[in-house]
Amino acid sequence: MPQPSSNTGTVKFQRRLHEFLFSHGTTTANDQSVSKPSRQPKPPIVPLELWKRTLDAVLAFRALEPWEWMGDAETSVVIDGGGVPWFASVLGGSGQVYGLALYRGSQGLRVLERLLTARCIEDLEGMPYQQDGLTVWFGPKSELSAMQRERYAALGYQPARGTRMAWPSILNHSPGYMPWAPEASEVAWLAVAIRAVMQYAALLMNHPEVASGRDRLEFPIIPTNESALEPGKLEWRHWSAEADRPPAAALRITTPELEAALRALPLVQGPGLELDWIYLPDTIAEGSRPYHPRAILIFDAATTICLAMELIPVGDNLFEKIGDKLIRAMLKMGTLPERVQVRRPELAQLLGQLLEGLGSKVQLVDRLPAAKSFQEGMLGFLGRR
Repeated sequence: MPQPSSNTGTVKFQRRLHEFLFSHGTTTANDQSVSKPSRQPKPPIVPLELWKRTLDAVLAFRALEPWEWMGDAETSVVIDGGGVPWFASVLGGSGQVYGLALYRGSQGLRVLERLLTARCIEDLEGMPYQQDGLTVWFGPKSELSAMQRERYAALGYQPARGTRMAWPSILNHSPGYMPWAPEASEVAWLAVAIRAVMQYAALLMNHPEVASGRDRLEFPIIPTNESALEPGKLEWRHWSAEADRPPAAALRITTPELEAALRALPLVQGPGLELDWIYLPDTIAEGSRPYHPRAILIFDAATTICLAMELIPVGDNLFEKIGDKLIRAMLKMGTLPERVQVRRPELAQLLGQLLEGLGSKVQLVDRLPAAKSFQEGMLGFLGRR
């Protein structure tokens, strides 16, 4: 976490980035961007009594208003019954989003670490689609999805007129999927975790020095027994996320016939191709919940013409699809590019051996101008910039 320092501008900016993550790119189930098949995915079945216990905990958290004295530097860890750590961060320090983010396990910590090292909005590219965890934030009823409003009607929840931040939005975040209603086990766990975070908040309200001077990823483990915490008895740990796993193996040509066809292609000098993949902001409502498709993009680097684009469902192997798409694009062009430019190290690893074996090469670059221009134009067209 960003540590308290004299550079308050940097700390405030990082808090704004943190809250930006949860206030942008998080469409809900009644959003117009969701495709409308004949059968919409249904939210998980959760007993109302379980929701009521969790709502009581959420409203107690809102009444405490821990964002008045807590921020990113006061992240804590709550460990569930399966041994999975959840990294709890109070939202509200910059006045944009008020609530709580619970980042789950290694993927959640990777998102949190990347977020805390970001220095501009561009550093958050793709991050709304990579979240893993639970969020609670408070706002007007108009910002709730239809399924959330139906849930509160069933619970008989009706805040008093004039209540500030009256309606909690409680969502599950899973990589590649649209924010969705949590499972019953997550609803039950949220009630436990939020009570533990409140105990830590109460400690910091009276002893703010407890969290000062800590390393960026040094967080305390908070017990879930709801007992009052003592300043000198917290267990602090340095946390490290496992690195993202690279592709299982470099791409290989599967048949002698395909290899012969590729080797017969004439090598064309020049800037070659740009290859990238991105998440699309629109969602597809299939399976158990709507998901964000990934788009493979291939461009002629000289003309900036898009030569190929393919949407990949959330469960498909992206790297296999990328290799197949590149091979088909080269065969369709009837030429072998001198180079294929990529901006992701995992793509360079995937494609390097294949291209070198054909007399071409992969080039790792900081920026892909054609792909970037296309992405900005597409997002502008979709109204998501």
